[in-house]
Amino acid sequence: MSIKLIVTDMDGTLLNYEDEISQENTEALISAQKRGIQVILASGRSHRRLLPYAQKLHLSEYGGLLIEVNGMAIYDPKTQKRKIFEQLTKKAVLSICTYLISFDVEIQVYFDDGFYCYIPDVLYAYKKEEREKRKLPDDYPWAGGAWSWVSDNRSGYPHQRIIQDFQMIDRDKLNKVNITHNADYLDQIEAKIKHDLKDYQVVRTCPRMLEITPKNITKGKTLKRYMDTVGLSKDEVMAFGDGENDVDMFKTAGISVAMENAEERIKKEASYVTSANTQSGVAKAIYQFVLHE
Repeated sequence: MSIKLIVTDMDGTLLNYEDEISQENTEALISAQKRGIQVILASGRSHRRLLPYAQKLHLSEYGGLLIEVNGMAIYDPKTQKRKIFEQLTKKAVLSICTYLISFDVEIQVYFDDGFYCYIPDVLYAYKKEEREKRKLPDDYPWAGGAWSWVSDNRSGYPHQRIIQDFQMIDRDKLNKVNITHNADYLDQIEAKIKHDLKDYQVVRTCPRMLEITPKNITKGKTLKRYMDTVGLSKDEVMAFGDGENDVDMFKTAGISVAMENAEERIKKEASYVTSANTQSGVAKAIYQFVLHE
């Protein structure tokens, strides 16, 4: 069967390290849509942070969708309709954060357009060093990102609040909890956290980040729900990714493609490996397997 749906991760996959979709990736995905192939962007980000990319790729025009927050919801940019499957309760988040605090990691608790951020004192030295090195302005956020100790994602998450006490969280429904630190330290603590938080979905989305969502929420499960709804078979789907949260998408798709920049354990789960996210690897695989150019 021919491919009728392309689903791609964002960070470390479709995006380069400047949070941009390359011209080659853009052209490949638009060409695929012009041939009647649907495109879904699947990310740990909320729809608010994904909408600028949806606009760049003309998803509204061609019927594309967003799988957001690692499968928590599916969003239609054209109709602005959103289907939420499950979120974390405040009680669950407080329990998770109370457990994590002993690890001296940065803890971010996300809602749709912002997050609460707990930063242990020991991490400020690294953050100050990076801010000085990059000559960042005084109002630059302190929160860490996927690739650095400090990151500016105010365009998608304008409501950011540094907290010292998790009781300051004043929302009953929350999307996910992120843990950020350097990659070597996360290597040391990842297995223990996954064991101790086995009642939740804990995935390593990139070297510097662990993300925690409800147990039954994954990108792959939400993708499969959609495929069943519209009657798509596995052989009609192509999936791209670079992180642990993409592996179950690989298992749901007939053609699964890992990025060259992915860890070896992720590459082994995919059917194929394409070029790195900095080399428009998504476009290269689309031209090879779908557009045949």
